[in-house]
Amino acid sequence: MHIMLIDDDQDNMTELANLLQALGHSCDQFASAYEALEHHQANNYDLVITDLIMPHLDGIEVLKIILKKKPESIVLVITAFTNREVLAEIISEGAYSVLSKPLQLNQFIDTIEAISLQSGVT
Repeated sequence: MHIMLIDDDQDNMTELANLLQALGHSCDQFASAYEALEHHQANNYDLVITDLIMPHLDGIEVLKIILKKKPESIVLVITAFTNREVLAEIISEGAYSVLSKPLQLNQFIDTIEAISLQSGVT
């Protein structure tokens, strides 16, 4: 799959990109949500993985913008924030899933594999 990663934590994003690349996926990394959104319009990503808490534009806003412009997009939100109301809002806004940080490796890999199977892209 061609995956977009959005996270203002460069170390976390690099670790995720390395893992996804080891699983056979290509990744474009963005520390800025605004920059990521510009690239999203011009590229066909099979999956967007975004952090929730970021400066200037949070993951919920990223999710809303992406799905408004490309409703078929698959968006996975990752967060250390565990407020139930916020997590419910993320799902109600159309996220495929929300995964908690620190990521459980098996859960993350299983989720990526499920998305890959669902989208028909490997």
